[in-house]
Amino acid sequence: VNAVAHGQLHIGISNKKTAQTGLHFDLLGYEQMAFYCGARHPLYGKPDLTSADMRGQAYVSFESDQPGDGLSAVSAVRAELQFWGKLVAVSPNEEEVRRLILAGLGFGALTVEGAKPFVEQKILFQLPPYDDLPVNEVYLVTPENQLLTDVEQLFIAMLREASVAAVRERFFKS
Repeated sequence: VNAVAHGQLHIGISNKKTAQTGLHFDLLGYEQMAFYCGARHPLYGKPDLTSADMRGQAYVSFESDQPGDGLSAVSAVRAELQFWGKLVAVSPNEEEVRRLILAGLGFGALTVEGAKPFVEQKILFQLPPYDDLPVNEVYLVTPENQLLTDVEQLFIAMLREASVAAVRERFFKS
């Protein structure tokens, strides 16, 4: 968001819509999050885990995993289930958070889609809760008063069109 606001980028993706002059936010869709640990974590592969098993465990977090921030849905689940372990690392980057989880520093939240190939490779393991997973909004961020190239305009139009088509397909199918 800051890079788009300062003209360093013309297109951004954010999980938080902020009131910022000069920026336009389009809702692209939603991403579902779940909690995961790596193969070196003591809970990895354990059957019949409950949320209580995760209390007190070291936690790897996103910067926006705070109440009222972009990942407030994750923060709300952590508060409800009392996941108050030691915060061992924080990053704004999903790849970095995943790398830290894979290294065994702690458990943390990742997008279900982003974690899927690592779960299939058996190097990530999903932890509770398994139902009612947190869902976050995803926004396209563009400048309001900056001239975009034809390619950028086409890309943005395609993203908006694909987003609307996905919503129609999922929720308004006849």
